[in-house]
Amino acid sequence: MSWPAMQAFVASANFSEFVRHQKFLADNGAQPQITSLTDASGGMIVDWICRFETLAADFSEVTTHLGLQEAVLKKVNQSAPCEMRSDLSDDDLAYLLELYAQDNKAFGYA
Repeated sequence: MSWPAMQAFVASANFSEFVRHQKFLADNGAQPQITSLTDASGGMIVDWICRFETLAADFSEVTTHLGLQEAVLKKVNQSAPCEMRSDLSDDDLAYLLELYAQDNKAFGYA
């Protein structure tokens, strides 16, 4: 219960309240991912970003670039592809798209 997002979850009656709860918004894990990859002026502090959707191929490129022996990432406990839940309200979708607009733009998501 020391994580702000967990406190927000317990205090919220539903998903809409949870994602708008001040403790959720203050949680490091709820921040746009791009904030962990840029400095205070917005400059990238990493040389390479691997995408989860293409992790095996991206990892292979990194090992080749670094001159390391090829390593294959095994898939363990692979889940089926998931679609956006149909019970996500239009208001929640719009809110989340705005909240994570920086990530969507930086990583090329629609």
